[in-house]
Amino acid sequence: MRFLLAHPNPEPLAHLLQSVFPKLDLVVARDDVAPRYLQDVDILLTIGRWLTAEHVVRASRLRWIQCLITGTEHIEPLLRRRPDVLLTNARGIHGAQMTEAALTHMLVLIRQVPRLLCNQKQAQWQPFTPRVLEGKTAVILGSGAIAQHMARVLSLMDMRVLGVSAAPRQEEGFQAIVARSAVHVAVAEADFVINLLPMSEENRHFVDARFWHGCKRECVFINLGRGGTVDTSALIGVLKDGKISAAGLDAFELTPLPTDSPLWTMPNVFITPGLAGRSDNYDMKLMSILEANIPRFLHGEVGKMVNRVLISIEY
Repeated sequence: MRFLLAHPNPEPLAHLLQSVFPKLDLVVARDDVAPRYLQDVDILLTIGRWLTAEHVVRASRLRWIQCLITGTEHIEPLLRRRPDVLLTNARGIHGAQMTEAALTHMLVLIRQVPRLLCNQKQAQWQPFTPRVLEGKTAVILGSGAIAQHMARVLSLMDMRVLGVSAAPRQEEGFQAIVARSAVHVAVAEADFVINLLPMSEENRHFVDARFWHGCKRECVFINLGRGGTVDTSALIGVLKDGKISAAGLDAFELTPLPTDSPLWTMPNVFITPGLAGRSDNYDMKLMSILEANIPRFLHGEVGKMVNRVLISIEY
């Protein structure tokens, strides 16, 4: 079995793979040259944004794609003509960095860090009273592994945490998880709305102008989910009109965010360039999935592999 590791910077993960699986038949390539190797490999390890349907169809030996991130909406449609190809993802390793990213955005905005930095540059001593997280209500859009980790941390900070999900249930850290149909009831109580939604047609522009009906003017919106789940024009509108106080944005409908976007210059917006899911120990965490899945695949124990993705028949 031949493996292809295709990645923008494949060497660190390749080193880890070769140290754990020294006999692995591994081809290592950057994304821009990866297609030339596809026809000669059985297993593809990749983020996969470079993949096309034609690539997958022509890769006749291909039997398994291990996506190196959680979201696989860019890969799933490509497999509609290859039902024989197994797809797994990296679900379960993003909780810490995503939670820290959420906290970064929340604290930067409610503690007015841009104002503090401006004062520091100008050597101005201007004390003020910052808001605190304790006692505030956070509404998390989503209830998966990342949301569960985040809810546990926020609840330990004495925050009240509500979730919004297509599958309402009880989970540790959440005071309640409500159905999507009740999202406006939850948002009306929110001091923070944290978007973790994956991209799908159902979720496209889920956060639109109507979403903010009845919300507090003090509400802060944090987007760590897919950019397409938020209607950018509507968000700009509610920020300009003061219907919400601020937004911390790590994901955008267009990436990179165009230089002429008004979001860059809005005083109540904090922007990070798609950093939320990244971490300095990402490859080490990813290895926990690969160490479980590679031996099971090679030994024909596909049913025991973790993070298998079921391809929707809608594709």
